Amino acid sequence: MRPPVLRATFAGPRSNELVVAEEHAARFWSRVDRLGPVVRHELGRCWIWTGGRLHRKNGELSYGRFCIGKKSFLAHRVAIAIEAGSLPPDAVVLHRCDNPACVRPDHLLVGTQADNLADMREKGRAHFNRFPAGEQHPRSKLTSDAVRRIRSLRSEGLSLAKIGAVVGVHASTVHDIVTSKTWRGA
Repeated sequence: MRPPVLRATFAGPRSNELVVAEEHAARFWSRVDRLGPVVRHELGRCWIWTGGRLHRKNGELSYGRFCIGKKSFLAHRVAIAIEAGSLPPDAVVLHRCDNPACVRPDHLLVGTQADNLADMREKGRAHFNRFPAGEQHPRSKLTSDAVRRIRSLRSEGLSLAKIGAVVGVHASTVHDIVTSKTWRGA
């Protein structure tokens, strides 16, 4: 009698942990190029996913994807699930090498979304979808010097309306600057 083949990708009916069967693991690793680039010298070569990859809006290739049955998974998540035995659904997999195509398990870390956001901030990638602050903002009508002047005039006791008239902005703008709702760093 033939042993049953594990086809399920989840550990059980109540669990959503990603568990990869041996047959799928062999197919997964056959799609990995272990002679990838060295992105960070201290980590060594990346193992590049050569299977299907997602596309970003700008057309660049992004994370790899691997299908098990009719379900698609991110390749780096599958690599960690194979290495660790399973992967909880709420776990976030971070790339130490910052190479989205990399599936080398020792380049990947399991963490939380908070860990992922902290990693982005630490590596200087947390500024996407944000306008620059202060004078660099495309709609800025004030300079840092004007903001310092507004705060100085307010500390001298001038009303918001009078300061606004002097500087050429509305009193509510002056209020937002004085209370640090805007222009926090200036």
